[in-house]
Amino acid sequence: MPTEKHSALAWLLNPAKTSTPYTRVLAHLLLAEAKEPHPHLRDDIRQAWICVSNEERGVADPFVQASYTMYGLHPDKVFPAITAMRKAMLGAEYGRFFDDDGNLRPQLQAVKKPARSTGDVAKKVAAA
Repeated sequence: MPTEKHSALAWLLNPAKTSTPYTRVLAHLLLAEAKEPHPHLRDDIRQAWICVSNEERGVADPFVQASYTMYGLHPDKVFPAITAMRKAMLGAEYGRFFDDDGNLRPQLQAVKKPARSTGDVAKKVAAA
């Protein structure tokens, strides 16, 4: 979790920021995060925001530091941790949803009834 000192809101409200390529990218990421309905993609955008913010401040290895800020783990260990958590939560059912590499299996499409025109419905209502 980002600290208050480096949070997006604190950055946005800081009147001392100047217009630089970094601030324009950060503003764009902030707007993208606010508009994104999918929580996992919102987290990805937040990590990008932290990474750009780290780069602007001269932090060594900004992506790795952003990963530690978001997840408390090195980037190489994030996906194995997610996979381990999924296996613990799903137990024997894990294989139904994920393959051996941890990728989500495509779900089978539900069988849909054929579409009917409103005329068919009107005929049934009239006949009843």
